[in-house]
Amino acid sequence: RGLIEESSGIHPKAPGMKYKHYAPKADLVIVEGEPEAVTTYINAQAAFLREKGESCGVIAADETVCLYQAEQVLSIGSRADEESIARHLYDVLRRFDDLAVKKIYSESFCTPVMGQAIMNRLLKAAGHQVIQVEGEKHMPYSKLIFVDGDGTCRSAMCRIIMKNKFLLTPVTIEARGLVVLFPEPLDAKAYAVLKKHGYDAENCQAQQLEQKDIGDDVLLLTMEERQKQKIWEQFENARNVYTLAEYIHYTGDILPLYGEPVESYEEWICSMDKLLDELVICLNEQSIHKRAADMQKEKVK
Repeated sequence: RGLIEESSGIHPKAPGMKYKHYAPKADLVIVEGEPEAVTTYINAQAAFLREKGESCGVIAADETVCLYQAEQVLSIGSRADEESIARHLYDVLRRFDDLAVKKIYSESFCTPVMGQAIMNRLLKAAGHQVIQVEGEKHMPYSKLIFVDGDGTCRSAMCRIIMKNKFLLTPVTIEARGLVVLFPEPLDAKAYAVLKKHGYDAENCQAQQLEQKDIGDDVLLLTMEERQKQKIWEQFENARNVYTLAEYIHYTGDILPLYGEPVESYEEWICSMDKLLDELVICLNEQSIHKRAADMQKEKVK
């Protein structure tokens, strides 16, 4: 049972996506987008893994290899010489097997002539794990609110797990429900599993999402698309509202847990921990953008 519905972008949907032609031992992810956004995203990922005591590798072109701040950065060749990229691809992947990195991030190599062949090989090696990144969307927020139906399960669990993550910029983390008739306690199975994993789940009660929770410096992340739409419809001047999956560049809803056995809650927490790591990386990336912008303003002054 997956965390995100099967129609999401996380699961393979095309023939050949399930099987890898050649893959390094480390998890490989391809990052696509504008060069500056790709560099910033990968560096933010590397910084986050470093905080966790894990090493990170990067596959880059000759032209950009000096821009990365990971433990291991390997050049695959020059973008001006497509044959060099094709020739070095598997060699670079095999070299990472000897470097004991936890994760590898690769630039995309959609070159004019051989780009399709190169990317086909790289995509198979990555198990078709591709992240699309954009330039700076928003500055960091002062408050993050997870939103669910009645606020007693998924949003509350996200809040508790997220409060144990490392953010470059301090953010208040809260949870709300769209239909909270009275302050119900945390779902019993959620409470038990959170406690088992060492999280502090005491004194957790559902709270109704209100107009005062909407603001320019507040990020609202819903579990489902229909919840996002409900916020847009019901709250005046609603803004900064996304599904959690959407915000970290995936698609699909976070599956509900009501009626599921405890084992499903266990799987949910482990999977959610990884998704929230992706959220941390996105927020930290925005912090880096903001700091760079602030420094530039100071230089102008």
